[in-house]
Amino acid sequence: MFRREFDCQLASSGRSALALLERDPFDCAFIDYRMPTMDGLQLAAVMAERWPTVVRMIVTGNAEVRELRDAHEAGLVALLLGKPWTREQILEGYRRAVPPPSRPL
Repeated sequence: MFRREFDCQLASSGRSALALLERDPFDCAFIDYRMPTMDGLQLAAVMAERWPTVVRMIVTGNAEVRELRDAHEAGLVALLLGKPWTREQILEGYRRAVPPPSRPL
């Protein structure tokens, strides 16, 4: 659905996401809070250290207040989304996290 507008990659775990980044870093990542092998905050921390320019957003379908607080304290954009995510929800999250390029005067 987004492949016409964005070059999308899908990772089934935090470790597979890191492997994708090793091969071809990307601009923006939607990271599920709860994943196998490492949680979303752990993945985001590794990404911040190794790929600081990648915009990192935590997404979850059943967030607890603690999870949203932890994401906020980690400096992440946190999105509370019901699964499956709609195209509009993903685009809105992207718009919130990635500011439009500034225009020359």
